[in-house]
Amino acid sequence: MDELTSFFEHTYIRGRRRRGRATTHGPAVFLVETWNQHVAGSDGIARSTHSVEGWHHGLQSLFQCHHPTVWTFMSGIQHDIQRQKALFLQATNGVTHPFAKKYCALNDIVARAVGYGRAGVLVYLRSIAYLSHA
Repeated sequence: MDELTSFFEHTYIRGRRRRGRATTHGPAVFLVETWNQHVAGSDGIARSTHSVEGWHHGLQSLFQCHHPTVWTFMSGIQHDIQRQKALFLQATNGVTHPFAKKYCALNDIVARAVGYGRAGVLVYLRSIAYLSHA
């Protein structure tokens, strides 16, 4: 387990310890700004690629196969373009599509989770423990 922990620490949090220096570390392989989704969570925007995967699944179900012919692909793309245009025009005219309740609840949990910096880690952990028992 120590090897796994040190791998994540050196790759994502801080780099490897520099030779001859007990407390100085080099830069991490991936900067925190690259992988940290704290700002995305607090702003309520997508934190993963699930929306793209959902679009891909919708496209596959539109074609009803994994490898469509060129003609099936073209007609499916035209149908998808028409659907996307309709959604865009509805959005520009103020029509909103409500999110499912489970997604609203998940967004609330994420908003509370990223807000622990203001309240303190102990308060945040207590609220998570309370939610898990509720």
